[in-house]
Amino acid sequence: MLERVAEGVAAAKAAGKVTDGKPKPTDWDKFKNIYGQWCAGKLTAAACQKLMGMTAATWYRRVKQWDNNNK
Repeated sequence: MLERVAEGVAAAKAAGKVTDGKPKPTDWDKFKNIYGQWCAGKLTAAACQKLMGMTAATWYRRVKQWDNNNK
């Protein structure tokens, strides 16, 4: 059974279906600009997420990181 699992994982990696789980890098200069517009009410969160190319969960995680690091 372990051999079949290993074969399946290898096949998925070869097909590009498995990622390495590393977070995507964030362009913090771009984030700062978009975040400022979001705080000023000029952009919605959904628009910010689209501009940054990230999901809602990632957007709010980055907002929390930004707030914690820039107080």
